[in-house]
Amino acid sequence: HNLFGSNEEIATQIQKKVFDQFGIITTVGIGQNPLLAKLALDNEAKKSTPWQATWTYDRVPETIWKLDDLADFWSIGSRTAKKLNAIGIHNLYDLAHADRALLHQRFGVLGDAMYFHAWGIDYSDLTRRYLPRSENKGYGNSQVLMRDYTQAREIEVVLSEIADQVAGRLRHHQVQGEVISVGIGYADAEEAGTSGFGAQMKVDPTNRTDDLIRAARFLFHSKWNGHAVRNVSVRVNRISQASTMQLSLFESAEKEEANVLLDQTIDKIRQLYGYKAIVRGYSKEKGATAIDRAGLVGGHHG
Repeated sequence: HNLFGSNEEIATQIQKKVFDQFGIITTVGIGQNPLLAKLALDNEAKKSTPWQATWTYDRVPETIWKLDDLADFWSIGSRTAKKLNAIGIHNLYDLAHADRALLHQRFGVLGDAMYFHAWGIDYSDLTRRYLPRSENKGYGNSQVLMRDYTQAREIEVVLSEIADQVAGRLRHHQVQGEVISVGIGYADAEEAGTSGFGAQMKVDPTNRTDDLIRAARFLFHSKWNGHAVRNVSVRVNRISQASTMQLSLFESAEKEEANVLLDQTIDKIRQLYGYKAIVRGYSKEKGATAIDRAGLVGGHHG
């Protein structure tokens, strides 16, 4: 900054250079993290001259908390907004002052993210090595079910099994992802009025099985309308090299470490003795398919 000036001065120089060379007016959001910069861009910079805005932590009460529409906020859609309304949260001020434990209980990792975003906090690490597009293929598994699944719990079980498999692959390749998505295909598209749906959410970079399962279940319930399901998929994108464990504010360091150790132990046992050597409890429930599929060749009967 000693060389080029303040953030605002640098932004002005860039805007002027782009306009002088190409005749294009550019807008710039400036913040102490990517979230604040994006919110500044969308809610202020795009609306009036000088087409730039700066949002900082100390301005959160006069910026983020003044945003009324939850559905337009980062990572919150109309369905999630309705669920927040149902527990007395109607705007960003309410969200910032809500019970963090309740949000975590109701929404899992998304609840954590929503709470911190309402305070302008974003843990995105722009210095973390990001894999180029050619390498950043994403990790995912999908499954065509052998029958129609109409019970939410059965669908949850399959989603959990697939999420477990995807998380294991991430750990095997020593990578993590921060965009989790699910795909649901309906058994009868004509009856449902659509072939299915997809949904995704951004989370802190992770390769933990529990994180993927919570996100997958949340995304499923956010859009499922009760129609019979025949195809299920879970995918993780925005891949980066796995870094050190990021502690949750809702779990002790000891519990976090225990969860990581559990994942690693299960991975080692499966590598030595096969997938069926150790399975999670939900794989014994009705609707589970992982144990049977572990004996198939390429997911099919040999």
